[in-house]
Amino acid sequence: MSVLRQQVDANAAQQAGNPPQGMYISVRFATTFSSGHGLLELVSFRLDEDGVWRVVGYSNQ
Repeated sequence: MSVLRQQVDANAAQQAGNPPQGMYISVRFATTFSSGHGLLELVSFRLDEDGVWRVVGYSNQ
């Protein structure tokens, strides 16, 4: 269970050329758990044709 999740930064990019094309945002979070263990999480979103942002990727370090 996470105790604290803080946004570290966010980066927006327009992807052209290689499909799927479109607008992407990647948000990095510093997360601390009740055990005291911490990690960085990266969540990526894509703006779909219907105007809704959807999660397209997740990774952690």
